[in-house]
Amino acid sequence: MFKPITKIHKLMLLAAGLLLFLIPTVLPATSNPLSLLVKTTAPVIIAVPVGDGSEHLISMATTADDATIYYTTDGSAPNRHSKEYDPMTDIMVSGSTTIRAMATALGHSDSAVAAITIGK
Repeated sequence: MFKPITKIHKLMLLAAGLLLFLIPTVLPATSNPLSLLVKTTAPVIIAVPVGDGSEHLISMATTADDATIYYTTDGSAPNRHSKEYDPMTDIMVSGSTTIRAMATALGHSDSAVAAITIGK
């Protein structure tokens, strides 16, 4: 037989529900245990040949809302201290280059690293 729910039980259930609702909005993403469950969508890197093909115009995009893309042009792994991608600024590369990019979004873990090698 079940015991009736008391006022204290109702308050505990209400507090637990509020805590689950507020965790993503009150805590920063790095300390939010639920944020590790959802990865940011990895960026897509597109290289378009320009002129005789010795130079390439680079574009990047991700489907994640309000995501920030960080990238490197020396083949090293990107992180939050790498160059931040600005879609309004052209990135031109020439010769043999490996571009790596990752995306971050508040409340999500970092994306996988995307990479493209040009000129090999």
